Amino acid sequence: MILPTLIKAPLSDSKTKLLRQNPAPFRYYTATTTHHYLYLSQNPTFARAEAWLARYRDVEGGWGVIEHINDDQFFIMFVSNNDLLVTDEGDIDTLMRDYDVLVQRYHAQLFWCAPQHARMQGEIVEPLSDVELTTFALTSTFRRTPFIVGGAIVLSAIIGFAGWLMLSQSVPPSNVTPVDPYLAYRTAVSHATSAHDGVKQAVILSGIAATVPDGWQVVSITLDDKATTLTVNRQAEGQRPVISAWLAQHPELSGYSHLSLNTLTITLPVRETLTAWQDHLMPSEIPLSSLTDTFVALGWTVTPPVKDGGLLTTTSTFGIKKQTDLAALLSLDGILKKLPVSAKATLTPEGDLWNVAITFTFYGAST
Repeated sequence: MILPTLIKAPLSDSKTKLLRQNPAPFRYYTATTTHHYLYLSQNPTFARAEAWLARYRDVEGGWGVIEHINDDQFFIMFVSNNDLLVTDEGDIDTLMRDYDVLVQRYHAQLFWCAPQHARMQGEIVEPLSDVELTTFALTSTFRRTPFIVGGAIVLSAIIGFAGWLMLSQSVPPSNVTPVDPYLAYRTAVSHATSAHDGVKQAVILSGIAATVPDGWQVVSITLDDKATTLTVNRQAEGQRPVISAWLAQHPELSGYSHLSLNTLTITLPVRETLTAWQDHLMPSEIPLSSLTDTFVALGWTVTPPVKDGGLLTTTSTFGIKKQTDLAALLSLDGILKKLPVSAKATLTPEGDLWNVAITFTFYGAST
């Protein structure tokens, strides 16, 4: 089963620009009062998330869906007040681990369209029908766009990354020489955490931040090498019993929260590492250039990469900045998921938006 890539952007962004920057053979576009939603695919498929949204449009508050799609692959999505927070796919154990906070938070309205599982809770529901899916079929753009010329575009960048992933060279086994020339690289990626997982945790924490009670102010969301942390401070009118009652309403946070006299912190671990890259090297120059071009196309301000490496391997560090809502981070998911990239970030609220600053480290072969 083919699942499309989802691009979510604030409604204040130009629809025309969004479509122009994200061409694909098949697309489905929709919008709410707050966001654009654009689904992209190289092949005919359906916007499954929209089909589930249509079925449960009248469900109030937050809810989620876990759907078995084929073999050991599952589809997961979470919604808050009809706003699509996140979608993902993978094996069930990984999804239940990565989205533990949201699973616990929305367990009362979690719809299962899947085989029995030890963690199953909520309501078992029927699969989407052909009629439900057909309404949300991605349509071909061939007639409207017979060819596409030039430009650094998001989809081509993602496809390019996949190509470089296939062409990435194997690292010789460490016993080829008495001293492993790739030891520094292997050590670096084995200790680095995935930027994809860190950004995903930041999106989850942003949803939690939106429900913090009056009298307590969200200060920041920070991402470091091991965890993503939401920090909330007491204001002059803030009361400890109020924040304690709020925590009691969210038992899924009990193992991740710490409340002191004037500060609440909620810390989610970043579990996914780059260990899978220990025996593989991705060429640096062209994939890194495509990655930075992609961020520019998405409206981020990008600082030039700074390289630090030797004859065989190198690390390249660069930053991106943007004032946006955190929906913009969702569009990074398909870009970062299969790249040897770690991240550190600081997100600070300003009105309804966030000031987002992320520093990425790309691990690859010297050129």
